[in-house]
Amino acid sequence: GGLALRYPAPGEIGAQLGLQFQLPSHEAPATLAVKGIVRHCHVHHEDFITGIQFVELDEEANKTICRFIESKKSTRTSGILVSHRHR
Repeated sequence: GGLALRYPAPGEIGAQLGLQFQLPSHEAPATLAVKGIVRHCHVHHEDFITGIQFVELDEEANKTICRFIESKKSTRTSGILVSHRHR
């Protein structure tokens, strides 16, 4: 129902966010634009781990995320590296 981000600044609990990210795929990367709410944040080494709950996730985006998770179940990957940019 969401994701966790490792970032140098803490997330503000309750903040509503617009997120855009790509999930790799065998066919072509899927670009998703979703809304989320920051639900928790804690220190992790020199960064912060921020938990974000997806809200108003449409069925197609949900299916895309589920397919991606299924494709990763047999791998030993513990996470996905995400690059970011501020606007």
